[in-house]
Amino acid sequence: MKHKSFGWALAFASVLCLPQNSAVAAEATWSAIKPAIFQERVIHHSRELIKLEAPYRTLDDRVIPIRVNTTLTGGRSIKSLTLIADDNPMPVIGVFRPASDVSSFGIGLNIRLDGTSIIRAVVETEDGSLYMAKKLVKTSGQGACASPPVSDLDKIDETIGQMAFNDVTAKGAATGFTSIARRGRLKLMHPNLTGLQMNQVTLLHIPARYIDKLTVWQGKRELFSVETGITLSENPELEFEYRLDGAEDLTVEASDTEGTKFKTSFPLGPAS
Repeated sequence: MKHKSFGWALAFASVLCLPQNSAVAAEATWSAIKPAIFQERVIHHSRELIKLEAPYRTLDDRVIPIRVNTTLTGGRSIKSLTLIADDNPMPVIGVFRPASDVSSFGIGLNIRLDGTSIIRAVVETEDGSLYMAKKLVKTSGQGACASPPVSDLDKIDETIGQMAFNDVTAKGAATGFTSIARRGRLKLMHPNLTGLQMNQVTLLHIPARYIDKLTVWQGKRELFSVETGITLSENPELEFEYRLDGAEDLTVEASDTEGTKFKTSFPLGPAS
């Protein structure tokens, strides 16, 4: 299945920014946006296949950690993982496409929310079946999609596209990770401008500019790619799992909506 461009989502802004306080209103929002993403396809609710972690109430609406882990049984593989924030101006957080023939996939990331919203994780299997888990996240009312950027935009050219990668595998904990199975955290410097933010001096809106595509390679093998939108936080972070397989490096390629491309490689330790 090929998802439509994220551009359609901005058309919902006037509807989605209205107060959504009841379960009925929340489901009405989902009913409005679902056809544009998944058409009329059936989506099965499954907390067993999909583990979605998100805070019940945010500490900072601009940087909200969420994590999704999914494992399929019966020899099935994952085609895509779509993350959605129902009430954000651009509801689709990202569409992750792991490498082929993968039966388990885990991803962590920081997002921003314009207000209280249901977060959804929808997994598509290789046979076209859809499974979903959801969680309500309550915010503090910052309106993070319109909050002024933290980055100094006059100096953005000095840092934009810079990346850092760290092995964050828990040491000595019973996490299931070994010397081969690892967890890494990628940090990417980018203002991820939403187009809803205002210049505090001129009071004019700052044009949108955000990461729209990112691909991670381990050696010559692609681990996953993701198409993203404005819900990804400023200076985004992604946490993902990988296995040491003898590849000497991990390479990240990214692009933004201005067509600027970024690429960085990081050395990996040997498999043991």
